[in-house]
Amino acid sequence: MIRALSRREGVRPIDAGIQNEILALNLRRITRLALILVPVHVAHVILFWRHGATPDPQAEAWRRGIMIAHALMLPVAAGFFALCIAAGRGRLPQRLRKLLPILGALTYLLFGAALAVLDQKVTPSITPVLVAAVGVAGTILMPPLTAAFAYATLLLAFWTLIAWTQPDPEIVLSLRVNSLTMSGIGFGIAYLFWQNQVLTLRQRREIEAHKLALEEKNEELARLVVRDPLTGVSNRLHLDAVAAAEVARLRRTGRTSSLVLLDIDRFKEINDRYGHPAGDAVLRQVAKVLSGAVREIDTLARMGGEEFAILLPDTPPREAAAVAERLRALIEAHPFTTSGVTIRLTASFGVAPLTVTDETDALTAAYRAADRELYRAKEQGRNRVCMAETTPASG
Repeated sequence: MIRALSRREGVRPIDAGIQNEILALNLRRITRLALILVPVHVAHVILFWRHGATPDPQAEAWRRGIMIAHALMLPVAAGFFALCIAAGRGRLPQRLRKLLPILGALTYLLFGAALAVLDQKVTPSITPVLVAAVGVAGTILMPPLTAAFAYATLLLAFWTLIAWTQPDPEIVLSLRVNSLTMSGIGFGIAYLFWQNQVLTLRQRREIEAHKLALEEKNEELARLVVRDPLTGVSNRLHLDAVAAAEVARLRRTGRTSSLVLLDIDRFKEINDRYGHPAGDAVLRQVAKVLSGAVREIDTLARMGGEEFAILLPDTPPREAAAVAERLRALIEAHPFTTSGVTIRLTASFGVAPLTVTDETDALTAAYRAADRELYRAKEQGRNRVCMAETTPASG
């Protein structure tokens, strides 16, 4: 399964987002590597300079060549460090930013080939080619075609230049074959690192997408738990939780809050005459009118059927009654429409204070008192507001 997934990852196009992430990672890696390479080049120059001249012309040419090569690479490494810093801060054109990793890869691959060619003056080893091939592959992430171009360039350069310093044809052939192997190994490592990084980034995106989707579903579930599915306002469960918190706050502050109950008058006639879908549409419109008329700190909840409740924090009963009267007038004046029919509504209101005492359940007592006032408003002809001055301890 893993191999099949890897094959699929190899043929899928890489989007710009992943390319930008890999580019940013390459720039950070080159920046950190340049900080290491600068003192490495300095150390080589100092060591070969302190070694002093040797009487052997071949060895002296090798010593000077290595010292000059590292001296030339010193400003190159410093330049890559400065360019990558500028690129990371957005001070370079995007095209140049994209070229920096491949330029860095080619520079150090060719540097490794040059060191190996210079080493032929004293040893037939081509260790610098191996170090460069593996080091570049493990540091700079390159797409397969780019990596193929880079390692083909390394092979071509070494294949051409090795005969300049290595006079033995058999050794030249051996070194060329070895360089072919090393270039292949370097390309293979670069390819595997690239595929692994792309796969990792894609999996990370998928995980983040799944996590975001899960969070959205959890938020939706949480919303459904506290919202009435028909009207979208709070349900009774949420009102109870908010009211409990409000009672605890009132115990600390000693302030006064109020509870308003309202019931749409003769709502059964709407269902009987126009049907329940029309009644549901009217309930949604009533909830919208009420939601737009209360404060953000107020809690509007549907208690069931055509009954709503409003918890008004820091609102004495008389102010709450004024709020209820304003809402009553809004409902009476609002044209509710459903299925092309305009329906005029009225509502009756009951208002009671949310009184905190040690002997009673404040919310239950307030609800009973507001319900009695609502019933009284119905008895007195509907479409009115009735208010309880105090909340009795029992119903």
